Amino acid sequence: MTQAFHYTLTLSAWLIALAWLWKALTAALGLRRIPDLTAPEHNLTPPNNPSITVIVPARNEEKHIGACLNSLLQQDYTNLHIIAVDDRSSDNTASSINALATQHPDRLTALHITELPRNG
Repeated sequence: MTQAFHYTLTLSAWLIALAWLWKALTAALGLRRIPDLTAPEHNLTPPNNPSITVIVPARNEEKHIGACLNSLLQQDYTNLHIIAVDDRSSDNTASSINALATQHPDRLTALHITELPRNG
């Protein structure tokens, strides 16, 4: 390896290291500007606690519907209601929804579509 090639590689390595150092410093300084979203001034809960309804349509979502609905059920908003709609699933989506609706009757309603309406 020639002396010039070695010098070029060394210089390139230092420039890359300095670029990464610069990015790390600017990221660290920028962290101070990120607001603390847990602070009271960032609480955007609507006054008077209005009712919020979340509708979750599902068809053949047996693998994921439980995690999705459990995530919604863990929300701490007190006036939240969830309607899970099973749209003619051919797997166990309906039974998963029913099981959770039985466990949480005050927050989760199961709705089952068995056939589509006729056009006309």
